[in-house]
Amino acid sequence: MLSKNTTGRVPVSTARTLSVKNINPHGTLPTRSYTGVSKPDTTSNDPVKPMQKISSLHGLKVIDPMGASSHKTPFAAMYAKGGIPCRLQHGSVKHKLYWLRPIQEISFNPLMVVFFQGLIETKHPVVGQGLKELMASPDAANKIAPVLSQIIAPLRCALAVKNQDQFIANLNVLVQLAALVGPTLLPYLASLLPPLASKAMATDMHTRESVTDALCECQRFLGDAAIKIIRSRIPTFSPLLL
Repeated sequence: MLSKNTTGRVPVSTARTLSVKNINPHGTLPTRSYTGVSKPDTTSNDPVKPMQKISSLHGLKVIDPMGASSHKTPFAAMYAKGGIPCRLQHGSVKHKLYWLRPIQEISFNPLMVVFFQGLIETKHPVVGQGLKELMASPDAANKIAPVLSQIIAPLRCALAVKNQDQFIANLNVLVQLAALVGPTLLPYLASLLPPLASKAMATDMHTRESVTDALCECQRFLGDAAIKIIRSRIPTFSPLLL
């Protein structure tokens, strides 16, 4: 007969003994039956949900064509969607652009504007190299004329970047544009000078010399009329003696 304590409860040691079933009188290890631990139901007809892909977790992208840039521009968005007719080919030594159709057949409107907006991108040399090749393509001067007024604002923003290497690269774009359109750039030159005025007073000698060289190139391509415009913003400018 089972003994109980003063509260009427069965002792824990006795309760555990009660759970032992099929006691073997020959002394072999008994089989115990435990409660509280349930086995998974393998007979359920509910469909098993597939594991979610890592690439779709939290909305993360596995590959970003423009890299993890701190700037988001229309160029980056169009490039990611395949709207830019070129792709960056990664080589073992250097990278080059592959144009999806002949470059002479590409319209500059609005592609050229989007390229200039992308000058503040930092990760891949798509924009700078693309602009260089577009402006060197046949009939580029006539094709860029209708959108010239639209590229001034993004070019000015590009000339105000803080990264020195990126600034020098964008400065070269200005020089190439001046060489391409010539005096047609004169009405817009004053708008491009404010960021250069601060760079012309930089403590870094390489930056100052780069600005001076670029302004001299602008004078050479735009003519002496550019001297007065440049000096109105940068009084220390010393013009070339042509």
